[in-house]
Amino acid sequence: AAGQGGGALLDDGSMLSVGQAKSLASDRKWKVVTTQRGAKPDGPTAACFGGEPPEGRPTPQQEIVRVLAGSGGKSGPKALHNATAYGSPAEASQAYVVASKTVGTCAVAGFYIESGRSISKVGNQALGVVVMEVDGKQEQAHSVVVNRTGRVLNVIDAVQPTRAIAIDAVAKALEQVNRVQCGAAGGPCDGRAAVTNGPPPIGGDEPGFLTVGDLPPAGPKVELWVATQVELPKDEFQGSQCE
Repeated sequence: AAGQGGGALLDDGSMLSVGQAKSLASDRKWKVVTTQRGAKPDGPTAACFGGEPPEGRPTPQQEIVRVLAGSGGKSGPKALHNATAYGSPAEASQAYVVASKTVGTCAVAGFYIESGRSISKVGNQALGVVVMEVDGKQEQAHSVVVNRTGRVLNVIDAVQPTRAIAIDAVAKALEQVNRVQCGAAGGPCDGRAAVTNGPPPIGGDEPGFLTVGDLPPAGPKVELWVATQVELPKDEFQGSQCE
């Protein structure tokens, strides 16, 4: 039945296409660079998703990663689409929760969250963030949209130097992908993406406190911030004397 089962849901036609990528930058000529079955340790990943699979993520039945590039050489935009299919909507929903926390924490050296967006009417659930990547004096702006439609989880990361591609444009591209996937995945197929300013997803273990991804690198050496436990101040705590 739609939305439940072990059959293959994803194929090349389920992935972000050259035509759909036009929504990201209509003045660019887009091409598919790679389409990869399954995740690889050294393969391309979306911003904030580097390293091992996030803790608590169910094992997907399928995973496809596609990378596209727009004209313009090194300064041209690029897009990464990761799609994973699960055995049930409940598993996909759990994967969405894990992905949301992964983005909200963004515990990858050199990345930090610049702003968040609230997104509706793209599948069952959706979120958006702008993530900045710092490498020396170079900055890349990642516009990341995550959604779930039935049994399928999608992450699209559209990136270009310095200035972020509008989250509205990324959500529009994912809306088109959703229309292709939704029937077999058991997700909603109607609706146009609605994007408003909103907070980034909750990350870390203590909602309301700073998390790793809230803070940009603090020097020429790009490293992760390290957090202490949230607790009452100790008797000898002196702080900055401003609090």
